[in-house]
Amino acid sequence: MGRVFLVAAHPMLREALITFLPIQSSGQLTVVGTASWHPDDLAALATIAPDVVVVAVGIEARQDLHALEQIRALAPHTPLAVITTMRCLICEMALALEAIDALLIAERLPEDLVRVVQQLVNARDTISPSPLLQPQANSVTQG
Repeated sequence: MGRVFLVAAHPMLREALITFLPIQSSGQLTVVGTASWHPDDLAALATIAPDVVVVAVGIEARQDLHALEQIRALAPHTPLAVITTMRCLICEMALALEAIDALLIAERLPEDLVRVVQQLVNARDTISPSPLLQPQANSVTQG
């Protein structure tokens, strides 16, 4: 079973993902923690030790990028998947620079999210942890 930590600014999105991930993954993924972008909320990430961190990036992508840096500092060996509903140049740059492990964009998000998170959980079990992300884990899905 994969342990997922969710980060999203809006509480309704966090609640939706808490319900969605376990159901759509047939119980293979469980949400072990959630946080807004607030640094105090993100601090919980260091003690929970999830298998994957899923981050929802919105319109404030530049601000979100700073939070991504904080998340990476708190969990340097944990795969990081970013989800967004729009094409985001900053997110694509983060993926190209291997600051994140996966980027999922727009329409196919529900189906792709479960698949990519499960792949990252499985990859975590087979690759040795490193502060640098593994390029073969990178994937971009566009709707």
